[in-house]
Amino acid sequence: MEQIDYGENRYEGTWQDKKLPIWARQCELEATMKAAGTARFKDLIKKARSKKAESNTKHGQTLLKTLIDPMAQAIRDYVDGQQPGFQKKPEVAAKILARLDYEVTALVTGKYVLDCISMQQTLNKASIRIGEALEMECRLEDFENQQRRYFRRLHKALENKRNYRHKRKVYNAKIKHFKIETETVWDKSRKLHVGKKCLELLRLSTNLVDFPLKTMGRNKTIYYVQATSKTTKKIEEFNELKEILFPEYLPMLTKPQDWKFPQKGGYLTPHARLKLVKKDSEGYMEELCNRVDEMPLVYESVNAIQRTPWKINAKVLDVVVSCWEKNNELGDLPPRNLDKFEPQKPHDIATNDIARKKYSIAYRKFCDWKANQESKIIQVVRIIRIAKVFQPEKYLYFPHQPHSSS
Repeated sequence: MEQIDYGENRYEGTWQDKKLPIWARQCELEATMKAAGTARFKDLIKKARSKKAESNTKHGQTLLKTLIDPMAQAIRDYVDGQQPGFQKKPEVAAKILARLDYEVTALVTGKYVLDCISMQQTLNKASIRIGEALEMECRLEDFENQQRRYFRRLHKALENKRNYRHKRKVYNAKIKHFKIETETVWDKSRKLHVGKKCLELLRLSTNLVDFPLKTMGRNKTIYYVQATSKTTKKIEEFNELKEILFPEYLPMLTKPQDWKFPQKGGYLTPHARLKLVKKDSEGYMEELCNRVDEMPLVYESVNAIQRTPWKINAKVLDVVVSCWEKNNELGDLPPRNLDKFEPQKPHDIATNDIARKKYSIAYRKFCDWKANQESKIIQVVRIIRIAKVFQPEKYLYFPHQPHSSS
């Protein structure tokens, strides 16, 4: 049976010293929760950067939202300034950008830049990648214009898929299938020209990036895309603030504080603050605060639920751990080896259209299923880790938050 490291040491701390009073242990546990949350937050950023997906982080999403409007306006001004006039010929980039949605172009450019903003990326390589993405946008525009109903159904089916390469492959296959008339494939020079213009407009409109010239070897200099010092500082300050706001919530050793107001209850210390309901709307929270006296039954019920003590059943935990480590998929446990379920490529995939289509459908379903199972695996490991850590405790309590109906 395979022995698995569940990472119990991430919760190690003085809270485990049973010589301390129980309230002191709980306060120490909440400090450990804060530290574990900070570590998890940093780990998510590290993983996103390694996968070139930094735009999906919290700071990436924030920066992406702030750059779209100013860059879209910069594109609009550039295109308007390139209108044909006496002795003036519009640039190729202006003609192409004029036919695309300015906000979509800003989004495509910003997302790519943010995905590699913490990495060394040459200006030319970044420009070509952005050019390729915008070429695809032009092809999709032609697809929508010529097969509007089918395009919209396909777009809806693919909009939640995260694998961009897969989506591009599907779109290109359908463009070929429907014999969509598109402009000639862009050569490297055109991709470079369009992408570089987009990067320049991003730099001028947002001051998000700069293009420093770096010396490589004795006689070689290359321009790179790099975050400005202002952007780097903004990212660091944002993450320093956010990492303390996302503790890893764990069971409590003592009874939670009773809820008396929507923003006071549950955990004991500021290290792990909760709200009565999972709602970010300030107006909604303010209304709850003003109507506390109207909901005595709600508060009494929630407090009664969270005063209920729990205990880890050691025998059941042993069975779950054993089943998980033997990979026998008892009950709803997901399989640990997902790749063995990947469909096999037909030997004649290059020549057999029917076999290729069946494989494509099966592989797409497998990718969706795998993503779902990976989330379950992460959840199972976390549950086992928490159960192992808290199994020796006499009682456990769980701060309760009712779900908002609005």
